[in-house]
Formats: sequence, C-alpha cells, structure tokens
Amino acid sequence: MSALGIPTIAVTRNVKKDNMKIWDEIERGEYQIIYVSPEVILNKRGQFLGSILRKSNKFMENLVTVTVDEAHLIWDWISFQDKFQLLGTLHLVLNTIGWVLLSATLTPMVAAYAHEICNLQWPSMRFIRSMSYDNINMMVCPISNTCDLSPLLTLILIGRARDLLSILKTIIFCDGIDGGRRIATALQSEINSELASTCHPQIIVQMFYGPVDEPKKKRILSDLVSGTCRIVICTDAFGLGVDISDIKWIVQWGIDKKVSASKFPQQTPTDHFQVSISGLTQRVGRAARRPGLLGIMFLFVTKVILEAVPEDWEIGWETRECTEMNEWADAQEEEEEGDSPRVVPVSKMRPLE
Repeated sequence: MSALGIPTIAVTRNVKKDNMKIWDEIERGEYQIIYVSPEVILNKRGQFLGSILRKSNKFMENLVTVTVDEAHLIWDWISFQDKFQLLGTLHLVLNTIGWVLLSATLTPMVAAYAHEICNLQWPSMRFIRSMSYDNINMMVCPISNTCDLSPLLTLILIGRARDLLSILKTIIFCDGIDGGRRIATALQSEINSELASTCHPQIIVQMFYGPVDEPKKKRILSDLVSGTCRIVICTDAFGLGVDISDIKWIVQWGIDKKVSASKFPQQTPTDHFQVSISGLTQRVGRAARRPGLLGIMFLFVTKVILEAVPEDWEIGWETRECTEMNEWADAQEEEEEGDSPRVVPVSKMRPLE
C-alpha cells in the first residue's frame, strides 16, 4: 500500500518498541490504513482503547471501516486467542462504522459464529466469489507413517540438483516444529557438495513457524522471493497472508482424521496432526499465485486413513450438520452466478450449535 502512495502502518509490538510515538501519529491521521492484531488494539491498557476512542481526533474523524481479515480465525483460534471474542465490544463502541469480514474459507457455521461474535446487524450482506483453484492439481500419496521420510525425499530429489533453479520452489506444511526440523535436516543433508559450496544448505532449506522472530521471518520470505531459498518447511504461520507468486509445489505432510468423514482407527501420536479443512484450503492457496503458473498440491496421507474413508463417508455425509450444509449450498447454487450481494444464512431463530 505504501508503494501505491497510500500511507499505511502495521502496528506490532516490534514497531511500537522502535517508534514510541506511533499511536500519536495515528491519532493525528498520518495513516490511511492501519493493520493491527486483536491483542494490540484491544489491550485495556493500550492507547487505542484508553485514549484514541475516548476523544475527538483526526483518526476517528476519518475512520470509515473496520475490516477483520482472515475472519475464520475467530472460530479456528478460539482456544488460544481470546481477544477475538472482544471484537463485538469494539463493534458496540464503533457502531456507526461499517464492518467488513474477509475470508477464503468462511463456511456457513463459521460465518454464523463470526457474525454473532462481532455483533453484526441482522441481516448482513455476504459477497461470494469462487475460490476454486483451476491451475492447481492435487495428488494424494499414501504413506505408511509420517516418521518415514523416504517418500518425501524421493519426490523432491534435492540431491540431484546441480544449481538452485533445479529445485522447484516448494512449501512443506507439517503440524509440529519437531517434525519440521526432522524434515529440514533430512533435506539439507541430501544437498550435494557441489551445490552446497555455492549456497549454504540452511539457506536453501529453511523453517518458518510462529516462535521465529519477525526479522528472521522477513529474511526467510526475502530469500524465498529472491530464489536463494528453494524450500520452506512450515506450520500454519506461513499459511496466512503470505503472497509469493512463483511457488510451484505445496506439500502437506500428514493428514489427520479431522479432515475426513468419520471415525478412524486410533493413530500414534506421531501420526496425529491438527490440520482442518479450512486450514488445508488456505495452504493450497499458497501455490501458483501468479497468473498462468501451474502448481501441484501433494497430500501425503497415512494408509490407515485412506483405507477407512470408503467404508463410512456416505454415513458421515448424511449427518444433520452435513445435510444443512448441503441444503445451504444448493440454495446458493440456485442463485444467479456472479458477485451480487447475498444474505448470511444465519438468524436468531437458528441455534448456533
């Protein structure tokens, strides 16, 4: 936004440390767009709630909308980001300002929950655009267990690469830092000495996850954009808001029973991952973001899950929740195609559960 000439600032803990006057600048109206996390803006001792909202200033005069990006996280992150639950209180304070909720994976149930948490009006308008990925192929690869990395190493064949461009830009998602380190170490050790002499293996293959500090995250993304980094092993920390146009391969290492239809045989702890359907969709969307580029999503799934799916997926599909979802989807398909406004399919008469 700044490159387009629109004064923009992201208020993070690090930014506040570097610039103690950042909220004063915002209050004076020096920025048109402000990015901020719920923890920062809803801090009871913070300057936004304690000062800016309580008096007349340029920022409040110019404020026209509050946008909640990645709104599905209000539901997905309920267990560890309780500040999302206070967005409704903020809406009550800013009740004359328009609110917009954005997400690529906002299911009817999650939309209903976010609608209630944010205290939106009834009804609210919903704009729906297709999120199908016509330029991304998906391949399901059965594996015995996630401890055996040989199928992954066979796919990538990093040891045969003689130069960086021979390694396709790849993002490998795994739902655990320890497992990610094991993958990173295995791939780095496969790099041949010729290539390692020109670029360090720990630059070619890097890890990206929540606890990594912001400067290092920026360096990793910069290396990936420039091409010195070719493979990133990551958690969901990479799945949101990262826009790198030339990533060709996305790998999901392990899928747990939450993504499938019903019950599966008990898995070992090493096989149990925490990815969800919405999370998986977000991860797929990291590939082939440049127009005309073709991408592939590789889903490595333990055989025990694949063997269980044909037995009971129809039963799972006929559950009450799925039936309601299907009826809602059918109603949406009957509406005229395009980007016309739609009504959020929730009401006070329908129990949220």
